[in-house]
Amino acid sequence: MTAANIGNFKISIGTNASPQVLTELEEVLELSGFGEENELVDVTNWDSDIGSKEYIAGLADGSEFTVTANWISGATSHQRAVRADKGSTRLCRIVYGGTSPNQVWTGSVVLMGWSLTPSTSEQNQCEFSFKITGALTEAGGA
Repeated sequence: MTAANIGNFKISIGTNASPQVLTELEEVLELSGFGEENELVDVTNWDSDIGSKEYIAGLADGSEFTVTANWISGATSHQRAVRADKGSTRLCRIVYGGTSPNQVWTGSVVLMGWSLTPSTSEQNQCEFSFKITGALTEAGGA
C-alpha cells in the first residue's frame, strides 16, 4: 500500500509586529515546491583523476516558491498584511499535519511580491511569491 497523501499543509508568515507573530495565510490552495540546494564548486586540480572533474558542495541557497490562495478581501485579512509588507523579510513556518508529531519547517523568507487573479467564472485568487533566506530547519514527523 502506498504512503502517498493529499493536502495537510499549512503556511504561516510573520507579521510586522515586534516580536513577529506567525499567522496562518488564509485559504491556501497550492504551495509550489520549497527547499534548499547547494551550488557546486569546481575544485579540479592536478591531483584529480585524469579526465575527471572534482566538486564540493558550496553554499546552500533557499528556493523561491509561490503560494496560491483564494483571495480574501477585507482590512483584517493576513493576506492583505502580507501584500502590504512586500520587500520585507519575515519568519515562515510550513507545517505538514499528516504525522504525529507534525513535521515543521521554519526559517525566514523575503516577501517578493503578489498578484491578484480576478475571474468571472471561478473564485478570485491571489498568488504570493517568496524567497527563502538563510537556512531552513526541519523538526517532527513520524
